[in-house]
Amino acid sequence: MEFQQDIIQRNELEYPDNYFSYEHFDIDMRGRWAAFAVGRAAANSRSQAAMQQQQQQADMAMQQQQQLAQQQAQAQQAEIDRLRAQQSQQTQNVQASSSQGDVTEKIQKLGDLHQKGLLTDEEFAKMKMQLLSQM
Repeated sequence: MEFQQDIIQRNELEYPDNYFSYEHFDIDMRGRWAAFAVGRAAANSRSQAAMQQQQQQADMAMQQQQQLAQQQAQAQQAEIDRLRAQQSQQTQNVQASSSQGDVTEKIQKLGDLHQKGLLTDEEFAKMKMQLLSQM
């Protein structure tokens, strides 16, 4: 019995009479809800920060891919331009060599006509000079 009284006295010291009332319970629950709300807000904040960081990383990766694609496109365009210039130069060389061949053939024909006596020395020289100026 002493033991029970001792426990009751200790409980009275530790817990006041109104400790287990609804009012105390309500205050205690409000504190718990507030702690839960603060904890939830902190978790939301961390979650949003993590999502923003992921979005920034994704944006950076996208920008790097776009820059790489742009560099590749520029390199391809430069190669196309180089090949076109090379082709144009080759075409000009072919045309120049063919026109030189044509002029040479025409001069030979004029020489044959001159040897046969169909062209005078003056006519041959004049036509020869005209063909040479075309080269």
